[in-house]
Amino acid sequence: MDGTRYPQELAALHRLASIAPRSVDEELVIHEVLAAAADVVACEAVLLFSYDPDSDHMLVHSSARGEGMRVSLSEPSVIRRIFDTGRGEVIKELLTDPEPSSILSEKLG
Repeated sequence: MDGTRYPQELAALHRLASIAPRSVDEELVIHEVLAAAADVVACEAVLLFSYDPDSDHMLVHSSARGEGMRVSLSEPSVIRRIFDTGRGEVIKELLTDPEPSSILSEKLG
């Protein structure tokens, strides 16, 4: 492990752990997860997706863009791949991923 990143990662985990027992405010938790990920991963933006079972869509939460994007899981995309595998990914360039999302390309491109 890179010794220079360890303190950042530890601080991010501590920040997230400290809000868990005191908050059930979903927006606060999402905001803190986005901020902690941005502190640890060098990137332009952090995207967090939450599943809406009623609509079978992913709700997009972004550290750099407005809220409100919804992505259908019916089309092949990086989002569906991650949802299906259950494993998170760090993607260097979302728009050039082998399975890009047309909705994200349109809104973030």
